Amino acid sequence: SMEVWIGLVGVGPLPGSTTLGEAKGAYVNVLALASSPEQYQTVVKTALQDLELFAFEFEDVEPFQRRSNSRVLDQKLYELAEEVQVSGHACFDAFYSYARLDS
Repeated sequence: SMEVWIGLVGVGPLPGSTTLGEAKGAYVNVLALASSPEQYQTVVKTALQDLELFAFEFEDVEPFQRRSNSRVLDQKLYELAEEVQVSGHACFDAFYSYARLDS
């Protein structure tokens, strides 16, 4: 069954993308409706295309309910989870960008 999943996603810009400004990449918590880790990745990759970004890494992918049961989360993540439930769309937390890929 579909539920909200969360993961930390490493993203990079596609050619011509201005989403990250001058940054070579970023990490971002992404919440999305899915029934499996594989489906989560597919949904997130599709949502990233709209932002002219691609995913190069997925970390800590798990159901949001499990995450919220095991640790204290920022209030914003609960709001994003609610938004995902209502809209059905993937939601992005703040992008933490870095200047160089080797840093």
